[in-house]
Amino acid sequence: MKATCLLVSAAVVLSPGLSAEEMQSQPSFQQLDSDKDGYVTIIEATGQNQLLRQWTEVDKDTDGRLEMTEFSAFETEPGTFVPVENPETPEIGAGPTR
Repeated sequence: MKATCLLVSAAVVLSPGLSAEEMQSQPSFQQLDSDKDGYVTIIEATGQNQLLRQWTEVDKDTDGRLEMTEFSAFETEPGTFVPVENPETPEIGAGPTR
């Protein structure tokens, strides 16, 4: 987890700012998934400042990579991340359910 946060921080600092034109044309999941393994990694997201700033919110399972469902929640409204509610997955820190 610490390594992921460090990588996100480094990627945000090292990546160039986005122009207004670039912000309007955010790349799709398929475009970012350059190795076509079904996940977007921090390295593949380099240069996507808004996504990197919200990485820890978007990466719900904290595995250091985004699945299509995680990315879709971000992609809906870049800059205003709306988490996808999954009633089967309890929130981190949530108490037991009955």
